[in-house]
Amino acid sequence: MPIPALRDALAALIKEGTKYPGKRATFLADFALYAFVTDVREHARAVELLSVTDVSRASFANARAALESAVDAAFLVSNEREYLYRGAQARVAELYEIHELESRASPLDPQSPQVPAPRTHPEDAVIADAKSWDEDGPGLGNHLRRAWETFTKDLGAVRKHWSLLSKEQVFEAVFSGDEAKVLAGMTDVIHALLSMASHPRMRVGSRDIEFTDQGGILFGTRGTDGDMAGNVAALACVIATSSLQKRRTFQAPS
Repeated sequence: MPIPALRDALAALIKEGTKYPGKRATFLADFALYAFVTDVREHARAVELLSVTDVSRASFANARAALESAVDAAFLVSNEREYLYRGAQARVAELYEIHELESRASPLDPQSPQVPAPRTHPEDAVIADAKSWDEDGPGLGNHLRRAWETFTKDLGAVRKHWSLLSKEQVFEAVFSGDEAKVLAGMTDVIHALLSMASHPRMRVGSRDIEFTDQGGILFGTRGTDGDMAGNVAALACVIATSSLQKRRTFQAPS
């Protein structure tokens, strides 16, 4: 799969995703898809800006995030029959992720004479969303109810991918065929490389060491080549654009 330059790949994604059509009966899944694509677009734009500066290493984290969201978008549309259910899974996982973050942050909430607004529990949000979905199509809310039941029965669900599948299973669902298998393998390697480059660690930047005639050592930092991050972000844009195009071919749910 030839990967275009980041600027071209990003422009194609923006063109495909601007005023993207959706339907009430598929709103939840469409909303999840567009959220993933928006993540790709924003992180790719950040890579475009950062990769040509003196802090191009910072763009690696954005490139990795763009790639992960692109794979999420591709997984969401990889099976038309599962599209609505997977959208429901993404929604449930999001609700519980937000709930966990709020629970961790609550001890840090500033003391205020005003009574804080009560937080909505994920189960209450699921019930409300499912009821609203049923109004758009009888039984559609069952996708959300089933996703909630499956998620809450898995004690480690919050720490897993929102599909509750392993990373390898997600890749297998997204990519098929010989060329796609190569792409999946390449994506996996890129993910590992970007993890090493973006996570804080002792090896910050590319160190440059110079020994002096007096027996001293001069430490410096070499510049980081931002081409890798740019190529990864371009690949993410291509995958996200393809996902939007594939979604357009789906039929309305019965």
